[in-house]
Amino acid sequence: MTKQKFSKKPFIIFALGIIVVLLVTEFVIPTIERRQIENRFLNTVKTAPIPLPYHSYTKDDIRELIGLLDPKVWNITDADLERVQTEIQKMYAPQWQAAYYGIDSDKAMVKFMTDSGLLEDMRLDKDKALRRLQAIDTTNYAFQARSVSTEYYPLDPPNTPVRYPGEYELIGAVFVSWPVYHLAEDWSVHLNLVSEIVTEAEAWILVPNEFWQKAVELYLIENQIELSNIKFFHVPINDIWARDFMPITVTTGINSDHVLIWNPYQPLGLRSLMHDNEASAVIGAYLNMPVHRLPIVIEGGNIITDGRGTILMMESVYENNPEVSREDLEKIMTDYFGASRLITFSAVPGEACGHVDMVTKFIDANTIMVAQVSEDHSWYNSLENIATTLAHTDSVNGTKYKIIRIPLPKTTHPVQEWTYLNSLTLNNKVIVPVYGVEEDEVALEAYRKAMPEHTVIGLNERNYGAGAVHCQTKEVPASFMR
Repeated sequence: MTKQKFSKKPFIIFALGIIVVLLVTEFVIPTIERRQIENRFLNTVKTAPIPLPYHSYTKDDIRELIGLLDPKVWNITDADLERVQTEIQKMYAPQWQAAYYGIDSDKAMVKFMTDSGLLEDMRLDKDKALRRLQAIDTTNYAFQARSVSTEYYPLDPPNTPVRYPGEYELIGAVFVSWPVYHLAEDWSVHLNLVSEIVTEAEAWILVPNEFWQKAVELYLIENQIELSNIKFFHVPINDIWARDFMPITVTTGINSDHVLIWNPYQPLGLRSLMHDNEASAVIGAYLNMPVHRLPIVIEGGNIITDGRGTILMMESVYENNPEVSREDLEKIMTDYFGASRLITFSAVPGEACGHVDMVTKFIDANTIMVAQVSEDHSWYNSLENIATTLAHTDSVNGTKYKIIRIPLPKTTHPVQEWTYLNSLTLNNKVIVPVYGVEEDEVALEAYRKAMPEHTVIGLNERNYGAGAVHCQTKEVPASFMR
């Protein structure tokens, strides 16, 4: 009987195959998946209309943003994040460098305006732009600070009674944080916004320093905007969402004195926007108004009022303040905003901001607009619950709220959250975001019907995916201007 020889070759090949499969499963596939995730995020940064201040983000912030885009992501490494950060810095090189190194001369500003495409938009050459900047006297339109410091109350609420005026009441000025570190097309959005504000109130524009003021002045003048109703405030800023980080003006005490409520800012849980978070203190000194700091984080977009003691909020407020109970929140709303009634709603699933101004709007003390979507939309149940709850709630005048439904536009990008509710009522005008879609005219007509005494203006906000006109502004009551 012939003895057969055992060959090790097939076994070795099989074992090597197993090892290759394991290596591919353990290292290659996850790496490919991570690259796909990175590329998807970078493509979103390039193409999605969400102009975020990427220049200020740490690697932890980028990890958080990637997680918001894809909640299943957990295995992004520090090396991956560093690659993403490097790519973002390349994409937005002029903006990143301006934010990181600062602009401290007219020549540096001309370089930024050249590299970012602003001079091309204005059809100005470098030499002419430099001469124009050097000729601007910033004192002409800079707000003259009324004090070098402010009364600051880090622990104590204002004196009672407190009243938070409704946005449909008379407005004297509107804060706008200029998109200094954003792309040229974002400057054009704010140009159009300011042009609508100045016909009804003063536009108070936030810029980091006098060189940015010069750049914005030049940009406005070149675009035929009259500056007589514009004032500039020099405030360190990162972002454009003035609604969220600027102070809220309330009246207080028996004389209805004006004070500012400083609402700490923590957008999407990101910790890197420290400049914005300190803006309230700077504004308090500018206006010589006492500043009372809230003991919790309430971004301005998540608090709206009828001006008569009713406040609406989304319960996303608890995500930023997990230690706060319903009883705590009610007391804070009463102490700092004079609330006699707090109505809250469960967070809308999948909505990134968690802000009530994305889905509701007071027209007056008796009437509330509520967003509307089709039954197959993920927000449907939440929005129907909000509308039903408010329809069965008495206004301060004792009658049930009148509810006006405003259909939202169809989503054309996974990170867009276009909404027509994010509008600004400005005395005789209401500025409504539009997006260049067929639903725009339906929404504008609904506003005209609901607010016939107002001029309804559609403002193109297509570049902005998670917030619009209301998020970009913060009103100052007309009573303060007297």
